[in-house]
Amino acid sequence: MRAALTIALLAASLSLAACSVNRAMQGQPGADVSAVRSGITRTEVEECLGSPLREWTTAEDVHYRVYAYDGGIPPSASNASTILFLDVISAGLAELFLQLDPHSLHGPRKVRRMAVAYDRDEQVIGVFDDVGDFDVLPDNGRSERSSTVPAQ
Repeated sequence: MRAALTIALLAASLSLAACSVNRAMQGQPGADVSAVRSGITRTEVEECLGSPLREWTTAEDVHYRVYAYDGGIPPSASNASTILFLDVISAGLAELFLQLDPHSLHGPRKVRRMAVAYDRDEQVIGVFDDVGDFDVLPDNGRSERSSTVPAQ
């Protein structure tokens, strides 16, 4: 009976053996922000991204708001190698623990920031994805990238 239980546990853990390795190699997608584009309203943007982290107004009366959103987990060959090593030395049992806490070896989710420029009527006139603290944004709020933002 004990041998059968051991074999069943080994079979179950080996059937999961490649799941976490594959997940680490592919990464995980973040929030879909493709709906944020020129012409939509502030309400629509905040339904997608939530409340802004900060906001300011330029000399040309353009209102900027910066939002944070889930950028996903980027692919990582080093994490996949670590998981594969743990799978081999534990005969796949490491997968059981990784299923309980999937973020333990896959790394933290990336938080990205997007600046959105609004006109007086709260309509989007510019979208600036993946902005940093020291990025200089145009006073008029417009950019070549403002019509669409690629899905993450």
